[in-house]
Amino acid sequence: ALKQVNLLEQSEDLLLAALTPTDVFNYAGETVVGDTELSRLAVETAASLLKMEPADLVERVKEDCRETIVYQLLSHLLGVSDGGKGLLDAWSHGLSVQGVRLQLNLESDILAVGAPADVFLRPVAERLGCSCVTPPYMGVANAVGAVQSSRASRGHRPRQRRGRGGVGRAYR
Repeated sequence: ALKQVNLLEQSEDLLLAALTPTDVFNYAGETVVGDTELSRLAVETAASLLKMEPADLVERVKEDCRETIVYQLLSHLLGVSDGGKGLLDAWSHGLSVQGVRLQLNLESDILAVGAPADVFLRPVAERLGCSCVTPPYMGVANAVGAVQSSRASRGHRPRQRRGRGGVGRAYR
């Protein structure tokens, strides 16, 4: 079956597409990234397939994005392993655990770097009771970082060398 799908795609009789969070934010008018007409078509097609209104799909995806980022951020900051995820789930859904209701807030702000990071992170910061700081020119930060990392990796390539201690790694 997969081979048939590949043949249809190669013959251009079939187009495979996926709905992305960027499509959703484009549709909602919160970003303009790529072809917004394709985003509109992706949202409307996905909503039709799911038998829901596009606006409802947009809200659902935005909420899922926010909760996924919040969950991952808290798991990382708290060093929560699988055993502690039940507490995060209870907090996320506003439930109490054995009569204890958890309240989690970040003490520091979240820094949004890269386009369109602020669209994703503003709701996360709101959920965590902190601010989302969006520096000027944040939209080009990913490009600047990519260029810088490319230059850094060329300037610091590991190479093999032999010394008195045998084979080792050196950086130039």
